Amino acid sequence: MELYKTFKAIRDSNLKARRENNYYKLLENGQALLDYAPDLIELMVDNEHEYRKKEAELSNTRDENNKLYSNSYCETQSKATESYKEYIKAKATLDWLYDSVNLAKKLAVDSDKNLIATIK
Repeated sequence: MELYKTFKAIRDSNLKARRENNYYKLLENGQALLDYAPDLIELMVDNEHEYRKKEAELSNTRDENNKLYSNSYCETQSKATESYKEYIKAKATLDWLYDSVNLAKKLAVDSDKNLIATIK
């Protein structure tokens, strides 16, 4: 997926920036990640919707003994879908995105403090 390729490129850029102590690039990448947050959230919501829909369909299905499937069976089966896999991937990526942005914010504050200290 193109979105994940973009995140990988930003991650690679962050790794290089950390090796080179390029804090400005880390700040820039943090801002770039925020621009992609809405797309990632939309992807996450769409995939959660799909796997929850599968779970709901299963909960209304009867087995060979004409009994409804148990809730745990329905949940397990819905979590075995590609939609759930993509949902978890998007959720983990969103967590990483926010961690990266928070790091960038901290660097910005620290950079401001260092700049003010050198001016005085």
